[in-house]
Amino acid sequence: MKKIITMCLLAVSLVCLGGWSSAEGSDSSSQPTSDYLQAIQEKGELVVGTSADFAPFEFHKTINGKDEIVGADIDIAQAIADDLGVKLKVMDMDFNAVLAALQNGQVDLAISGISATPERQETFDFSEPYYNPPQRLLINVKNKDKLTDIAAFNGLKVGAQKGSLQEIVVQEQLSDAHLISLAKVPNLVNELKQGSIEGLVLEEAIGESYISQNKDIMFSDAKLQSNADEAFAIALPKNSGGLKTQVDASLKKLVDGDKIDEFVSKAVKLADQDETQSVPFAFLKQYYPYFLSGVVVTLIISVIVVFFGTLLGILFALMKLSSVSPLRWIANVYIEVLRGTPMLVQILIGFGILQHIISAPIQTIGVLDIDLSRLLPGIIVLSMNSGAYVAEIVRGGINAVNKGQTEAAHSLGLRPMQTMRYVILPQALRNILPALGNEFITVIKDSSLLSTIGIYELLNSAQIVVSSTFIPLEPLYVAAAIYFILTFTTSRVLGLYERKLGKGYQR
Repeated sequence: MKKIITMCLLAVSLVCLGGWSSAEGSDSSSQPTSDYLQAIQEKGELVVGTSADFAPFEFHKTINGKDEIVGADIDIAQAIADDLGVKLKVMDMDFNAVLAALQNGQVDLAISGISATPERQETFDFSEPYYNPPQRLLINVKNKDKLTDIAAFNGLKVGAQKGSLQEIVVQEQLSDAHLISLAKVPNLVNELKQGSIEGLVLEEAIGESYISQNKDIMFSDAKLQSNADEAFAIALPKNSGGLKTQVDASLKKLVDGDKIDEFVSKAVKLADQDETQSVPFAFLKQYYPYFLSGVVVTLIISVIVVFFGTLLGILFALMKLSSVSPLRWIANVYIEVLRGTPMLVQILIGFGILQHIISAPIQTIGVLDIDLSRLLPGIIVLSMNSGAYVAEIVRGGINAVNKGQTEAAHSLGLRPMQTMRYVILPQALRNILPALGNEFITVIKDSSLLSTIGIYELLNSAQIVVSSTFIPLEPLYVAAAIYFILTFTTSRVLGLYERKLGKGYQR
């Protein structure tokens, strides 16, 4: 019996550790290169990747009480989907993840104010350009008399969205400035308003949207050079063949009919700030559903992660205490690797590996408007990370149980596994309950890292409100307050349970 259990533990551990390498070994970019168009038409859905913080081209807006991703680029994507005779599905993510999602086959097209630079053309196909906006420098109003030409920015901090063309513009045309790259445009606007950066490079239309809602910023008189490489184009998989032909045909029809400018004008009006913008926290009246759904998703993630993290923790704690050398070695590697690397790095790597595997069977399923092909990889990675910490907590709890308990159990005729199950573990779990409660609180806060892969938990919901309202800080204040309420309440409830449990063991 003991040998059977040992072999089962070994098999499970190999699956946990080996699954990563086997998944990584599979070719995540093995999507066929010959007929993307036929594949899209067969599934009846065009999946488009974008970063919806780029008004008026792509941004979140509450329409008829429902969150929608809207903007000029989304209207273009819808027109292409209509021409293909399929439904449109928009996937929101950080801008620096959009092209990676296209390369990994997670999306069919990428449309997010993307420019066809020579470096990008080596990896992707691009449509014909459809819009060529001038690049402008935004500055704080208080610097309007100082920052009037390019030379005035020498030695100063100038912001640009991470992975965007604007990064290249700063590097080439403002080479003596210090480049500050962030993933979200609203965060850069806030840095500009707070004086943390002196300039921000944006397309003119996007800059106008932010200026219309923020009296503290304006365009500088400094002139940036424009060229054809800065025109917006749609990114497609390499060798996309018929799909590129169809996309180009749809774009030509839109350009010839002056529809692109019409889409931009409509989106600029739609991006206008809601009324009562001058009243602090007035946005809650319209956007409170975002925070409520974010709380629900955060709690769901936390409960699931703690449950599976505890199971994994118990498993690897027992393996680390095992007398079987391979089990101890595997447990040590698992625990040290996951505790010794940043969780954000684990999330990004795990998502890149698991999302492509999981997306195939469940890509059309959603819970609370969440794509499960994004949620499940996030939960798996967080659970594995939590399991590494719980393993050490459980091991410490087991070692803290008096050795006389084991001897007493053996004298009663209990086998080692029975002793661990009926005598040692119950006492250990009672002793480590405070530490497990602290782990639950930690998971609630760490779930915010899943916003980096597009899961609409609490932090991401707050960031959506930021990009929709152009209010840079107040939505984050609300999110911080909610996190505190969740963790404080959880701490108090666990404290009550500990005291109740402790009374049952009083002598």
